[in-house]
Amino acid sequence: MHKSQFTDLENTVAREQPIWRYLSYPKLLSLIDSESLRFTRADHFVDPLEGYLPLKSMLRRANKAEKTNQEWTKAWDWGDEVDLVEGLLDKNPVEVIQEQNKCAFLSCWTGLDHEAIEQWEDYTPGGEGVVIKSTVGQLIEAIEDLSEDQLAIKRVIYCDFANDHGSSLREYARAPFSYKDSEYTTEQEIRAIVFEEPFDPSAYETLKYNDLVEDLDDYQEYRRGSQPTIGGYSDDYREDPIIVSVNLDTLIEEIRLSPHASSWEVKTVENLLNDELDVNKPVNESELDVADTPAKPAVDLDPDELYAELLDKEFVNIEDLAKGNYDVPDDGW
Repeated sequence: MHKSQFTDLENTVAREQPIWRYLSYPKLLSLIDSESLRFTRADHFVDPLEGYLPLKSMLRRANKAEKTNQEWTKAWDWGDEVDLVEGLLDKNPVEVIQEQNKCAFLSCWTGLDHEAIEQWEDYTPGGEGVVIKSTVGQLIEAIEDLSEDQLAIKRVIYCDFANDHGSSLREYARAPFSYKDSEYTTEQEIRAIVFEEPFDPSAYETLKYNDLVEDLDDYQEYRRGSQPTIGGYSDDYREDPIIVSVNLDTLIEEIRLSPHASSWEVKTVENLLNDELDVNKPVNESELDVADTPAKPAVDLDPDELYAELLDKEFVNIEDLAKGNYDVPDDGW
């Protein structure tokens, strides 16, 4: 069941903001036939840095998290009670984001006030496709399976992931999945986000170190069941997209054909949609002229390389503590 984690966030993108969705003809027919939108899991997108933050933001958080992790390791070693709620043993932020990317599902739109030749070339190869014009408000109202507080509508913030200082993790938490590398600036993306909450951390109890060590297997068997691993996220992530029903009459304001399309194609598509598929919306020619266009931007960065310094940091987890597989740092504590 998808559950919102954004009920305290304002959807700050104006409802009258135009948005565009570029589709090949098969995807257009699929949308009309199914009357539904696909929300794709964040780590299934082509962008290798989806969900991440600039390196310096990640390093700041990693340094703080590493210290917290060591402090809790020390407390555990002394036999103090440790609440197993997620977060007390801070994790490497790279790992946290990799886990969160498995729980967020996105529907991506272009948030310009006009068509963009780059998007035509990127998403309708050979000019075989259309663009749907809508608005943020129409998108929200058209979605039938989710209430508005289960959606986050966010405008993407573009920055240099390798060099910018970027936002703090606190700011990121207020606008999750809203950052992309500046190589994608031409997209001017607006995205709708649904978050599948993998588990309820309040279900975890407070135990003493010895209690867990003496009966770790039984405890894990009892507490896990179909639940996630101790101190972590679920092992059973949803792979398939989230499919939500939409009211096409509300969603679609206008359909335009590619600037590469001939005038006869406009009439053909209009007849097909209006007469055969009962989609009574304007079908128009593109307002753009055909021109040479740049190649699709791509991030030439690998997360394992960009965040290598973070990945070298040592973080202890609950299982390490329970089995005694750790060393208490000798740093003057």
